[in-house]
Amino acid sequence: MSFAKLGLLPFIIGDANVKTDWVYVDNLVLALILASMGLLDDIPMTGGHPVAAGQPYFISDVRDKEIDYFFHRISNSFEFLRPLLRSLDYDLPTASLTVTHALILGKIFQAIYTLLYPWLNRWWLPQPFILPAEVYKVGVTHYFSFLKAKQELGYVPMVTPREGMAATISYWQDRKRKMLDGPTIYAWLFCVIGMGTLSVQLTYQIQDQCRSSELSVFSSSVRCG
Repeated sequence: MSFAKLGLLPFIIGDANVKTDWVYVDNLVLALILASMGLLDDIPMTGGHPVAAGQPYFISDVRDKEIDYFFHRISNSFEFLRPLLRSLDYDLPTASLTVTHALILGKIFQAIYTLLYPWLNRWWLPQPFILPAEVYKVGVTHYFSFLKAKQELGYVPMVTPREGMAATISYWQDRKRKMLDGPTIYAWLFCVIGMGTLSVQLTYQIQDQCRSSELSVFSSSVRCG
């Protein structure tokens, strides 16, 4: 979101058919509570064995009847975030970048920030633009069934994708009203380059005026002599 605010979200990564599963925080908390309850050994019909002990579970915001809507209409992370970005009046990515090219770019940033490791916690060092892990996160399909969590833990999403997105949009709009957005990175660059150019020009003008004054004083001295 910080990159979108600065106007640094110029492209989407990966194929348009890539599917990414998002989980709203309320559903995540529900799953954690159910999993913690599944660690108890006094649950009926489990034979005294904690059903969730050592078991991995996948969860989702999508209920059974909404799988078709979610899986086919929402193509990837960028499409999922499009309503949120549009509601905040942030620029939407128009170009696309293949996973291969994005990985190359991510590895370049990874190498640069590896060299900058001693200064990673300094305030003046920005976060890397992209890293390989983020490329795999948004450029590769991540979609799993929560059937196991439903059968063993009783997990059923409390919040649907539509409801979760509506709540997320409301949160970010309220946050934007309370916090003034700064200019995009392009405006910053324009100001920095413009001010730098203006400073150089003023410096040259001052130097020229000083030289002219020195020549005038020298000419006056010669005449008096």
